[in-house]
This record gives sequence, C-alpha cells and structure tokens, in this order.
Amino acid sequence: MKWVRHFGDRSLTEIHDAAQGIRAKASKVKTRVPEDEKATRELQLLTRLNESFDREVDRCSWRLEGVPKETLQCLHGIQPGKPSSLPFGCTAKDKSRASYQSVGHRYLAFCWRAHQMGREDAAKRLAMRFT
Repeated sequence: MKWVRHFGDRSLTEIHDAAQGIRAKASKVKTRVPEDEKATRELQLLTRLNESFDREVDRCSWRLEGVPKETLQCLHGIQPGKPSSLPFGCTAKDKSRASYQSVGHRYLAFCWRAHQMGREDAAKRLAMRFT
C-alpha cells in the first residue's frame, strides 16, 4: 500500500481511530461505558454534520445529469487520466449510495477530529495539513 508511506513513523492506529465514523465507533464498543461530556458533544456534532452531508447529497444528485459524459467517465475511472467506459452516476441501488455516503462520513469525521487537534498537532500526529 503506497499511501502508508505518506504517514511515515506516525501511529497508524491513531490515524485509523481518527478516521472512524460514528457508527463504526459505536459498534466497536462492546460494553457501554458512561460517555463523558466531550464524547457526547462530539457524537452530536458529527451526527449533525453527517445529516447535513446526506441532505446535500440528496439535494445535488440531480445535477449529475448536466455534467458532460466525458467528465463523468473520468470520475468513474480507477486510474488517473484513464476514463472508464461507463460514466459515474447515482445508482438506484441503496447499497451503493450508502457506501459513498459512508466514505463521506468517515472523511468528515477525520477532518473534524484533525481540526479539533489544531494545525500543528494534526500535521505531527495525522500527517494532515490544512490549506
């Protein structure tokens, strides 16, 4: 995995934990310990952020029809610069849409947790740089 080299000697466990979505974190906890106020607040904020993300996905999905086919083929391609023969699009399959949204939720959670650490700490611990 080439992307692992990007992290260097940083803790991959910490990076993995930062990228966990709220549903994944909740399912990993086998015995429910009383959550502290900070964890409860984070859960509420990430839940609202995910709900907002889902609303935006629903609101903007219809716009894909106006995007040129060549652009959608590039988005659907696996390798950079090599478009797929099939264009990217919203599928009617709930499983596929849920998968895309799950990736978005994890990315938002990672960015939120990195933001909470601050610029220097996030760069040092997670290899995250804010631009």
